[in-house]
Amino acid sequence: MGTEAPRQKRLGRPRRIDRDKIVEAALAMPPGQVTMQSVADRLGVDRSALHYHVKNKDELLALVAAAAVSAALEAPEVPEDAGWRELTLVLAGSMRRAGLVEAEYQPYLKAHVAIPTSGMELLDRLLAALHERGLSEADAIMSFSLLARFAYASARDEVAARPTGVHPALPELTEQLAAEGDRYATLRRSFAVVAGLTADEQFGFGLEFVMGGMERLMGKGEAEG
Repeated sequence: MGTEAPRQKRLGRPRRIDRDKIVEAALAMPPGQVTMQSVADRLGVDRSALHYHVKNKDELLALVAAAAVSAALEAPEVPEDAGWRELTLVLAGSMRRAGLVEAEYQPYLKAHVAIPTSGMELLDRLLAALHERGLSEADAIMSFSLLARFAYASARDEVAARPTGVHPALPELTEQLAAEGDRYATLRRSFAVVAGLTADEQFGFGLEFVMGGMERLMGKGEAEG
């Protein structure tokens, strides 16, 4: 009886990856932990497989940063009968989230991030709603521009305050006022109030302030009409 030759071990089909899968895996990790090797380990492939789709770590992080900000700008579904206020609140919330993500990935952002389709549709609906309420097309787009700047500035301030819970400029101003003795009592109390507000409370106040200006423009348009 002859000896049976040992069976040759069959190699399994290598796991298929592409750029989208690579970016998706990297997005699930904190930016500081993203490396070509860590992403390859997460995907269960050899690091060399990643180089067919991504040149190096810098390119990978740039792709991840753009994808993260774009995802944050995705707008949720809003009812067709939503008014301009609801549209404004949803859009401002999306931009604030994008600002927070952008701050996290700022060192890796290499180019402007395009607004996703859902965000474009929401913005188009808001501009149309503002125009219907009496704002000129110029006033409508400038109102959105102000809203966007406020939302991103709010996000930057929130990120700056994360280590201590307050904006880094506040302790310096408080110390400066303390050196003035009893002077500027109102200013000192005001800074104390701001220090006790949450980021959501400050964002909500600013948003109502912006929308109040938009309503004023609407009233002006109706009066002129």
